[in-house]
Amino acid sequence: MDHRTEERRKQRHSLTLLEQVKRMKESSEIVDVVLVAEGQKFPCHKVVLAAFSSYFKAMFTCGLVECTQREVVLYDISAESVSVILNYIYSADLHLTNQNVQTVALASYFMQMEDVFSLCQKYMMDHMDASNCVGIYYFANHIGAEDLCDQAKRYLYQHFAEVSLQEEILEIEVQQLLALIKSDDLNVSREESILDLVIRWVNHSRKSRAEHLIKLLKEVRLMDLPDDEPDRLSNRMFQYDPGRDKWTERAPMKYSKYRFSTAVVNSEIYVLGGIGCLGRDRGQTRKCLDAVEIYNPDGDFWRDGPPMPSPLLSLRTNSTCAGCVEGKLYLCGGFHGAARHEVITKEILELDTWENQWNVVAINVLMHDSYDVCLVARLNPRDLIPPPPDLVDQ
Repeated sequence: MDHRTEERRKQRHSLTLLEQVKRMKESSEIVDVVLVAEGQKFPCHKVVLAAFSSYFKAMFTCGLVECTQREVVLYDISAESVSVILNYIYSADLHLTNQNVQTVALASYFMQMEDVFSLCQKYMMDHMDASNCVGIYYFANHIGAEDLCDQAKRYLYQHFAEVSLQEEILEIEVQQLLALIKSDDLNVSREESILDLVIRWVNHSRKSRAEHLIKLLKEVRLMDLPDDEPDRLSNRMFQYDPGRDKWTERAPMKYSKYRFSTAVVNSEIYVLGGIGCLGRDRGQTRKCLDAVEIYNPDGDFWRDGPPMPSPLLSLRTNSTCAGCVEGKLYLCGGFHGAARHEVITKEILELDTWENQWNVVAINVLMHDSYDVCLVARLNPRDLIPPPPDLVDQ
């Protein structure tokens, strides 16, 4: 008998065993234990439970009182979770939804079923969005699921402008909200987003939360509230012909935005980063962009370029921090991540337009709060004389 035939035989054997055990459970045959959760009873087999759960194996083999009891009451575990987990044990099907995944994860954590717990974490990672990442973050932090917690935190901070508009965030505790709005890592383009969230959070339960308003407002960076941010952004582009002294509208950009950088590479216009929103600005949420849009004048069309390693804003609405040398685009400085950071990036990025890939070519470069870049004698920046030591952070 060859190896493949033997493997198929073993697989059929396993499936037959699983199917027979499932049928015995459904018909309550040879049942020797009944799990009870929220008053509901679930007839089972001790050997099957012990095979899948270290918790039940210890319970049924270590001389505990449950060894001789017909019924085992599971406290603080929902009946739905027990049903879902037992269905997985007896059939290999784990029916998870956005509504039950956290309770199933808690139950599997309690029962020491690592495979179910891992599947629950993967489900939450795969289904994470702005409407549920807050709950996932605090849930994962509470039970010590580090990987899930880290991913939820990254999602929460990166998409905070959108998350702050969801109902879920209005349910967090005051200390949790304080920790969030204090962070320098929130990806928000306007400090008004933080102020609006604080007001919405307090109004959500005014009687119990009004006393926290003052300490929350102390964490809002009121001096960062702009007085000159445009009411509406535009994605329109115009071409000027100096010979005819005429403006002509061309294909619009994918994003309406401002505070972006521009450069011309290989006769195409590159528009990088900025603050904006998808399509025409109709008042939707603005966010810091990592998008690169490339305009082809000959065909009058835009295409997507390789996204930047992180969202980047130009230092001034009328300044640029991008330049082209020998077919490669260089990006210097800019606000890293979001406007509220008030931190200027110290990296110089290089985009190889043929490989369509970003590379970091310099780090810890001292940037100023207002500057421009220019081409010097058509020399590659890597070949220029390095700056003096006092201009490079150690």
